[in-house]
Amino acid sequence: MNTIKIFLAMFSYLVLLHLSAHIALADQQTEGLLQEANIAYTNQDYDLAIDLYEQIINKNGYSP
Repeated sequence: MNTIKIFLAMFSYLVLLHLSAHIALADQQTEGLLQEANIAYTNQDYDLAIDLYEQIINKNGYSP
């Protein structure tokens, strides 16, 4: 019985660790897109800026 509890605890920990890493990577990618979009907007490349902002929204379901 204790072996099962230990296994479940370890498994849960690994799943949470994996999810945390995935979320952190997604945040970094979103941040990169946001920086590119802001630069495009600043450079008055509005078509590119809109495309990048839309990518962020489509990827995350919301704007950061």
